[in-house]
Amino acid sequence: TWTVLEWEPLDLAAAELRSLHLYRDGQRMMQSMPSSLEAANSVLAIKTSGLDVDHEYEFKIEMRTSAGTLFSNAVTIRTHSLENLSGVCVCFGECESQEEIENMKETVKRIGASWTDQVSMSVTHFIARYKAGPGCEAALRYNIPVVKPDWLLACEANSKLQPAIKYYLD
Repeated sequence: TWTVLEWEPLDLAAAELRSLHLYRDGQRMMQSMPSSLEAANSVLAIKTSGLDVDHEYEFKIEMRTSAGTLFSNAVTIRTHSLENLSGVCVCFGECESQEEIENMKETVKRIGASWTDQVSMSVTHFIARYKAGPGCEAALRYNIPVVKPDWLLACEANSKLQPAIKYYLD
């Protein structure tokens, strides 16, 4: 699973940003981070994935500047359990019909998840029948799993989050 870490705009006064590094549970991650002050202040967030389900993590960001090295406050998060689907947020792509999308929206409500019309870092799964369109391209850029509608039905039938890999759209 994944989480999004956000920060306030960085104000370095006369100092220059040299690098940003993400730490998880005290270990530096090889996560790609913004490389300039302008980039850091334009995105204001980073998505990190590969986290275990129902697990607690501590994150902090190291900022190296021409004035020295600073660490952010530590942030502790707990990922959702498989049975808790409230953290699932889907976005819909190219499907058979608008009726199919409306039916999937009803399924999303029944399982306690949410949906949005815009692909963003908060989207956990992009559901489509066809791998096409700007939404699908954005999902792939954000490293969001692009899955078939059967994934959503399997989550409902099993009352828990299902591995996306079985339902990837080729």
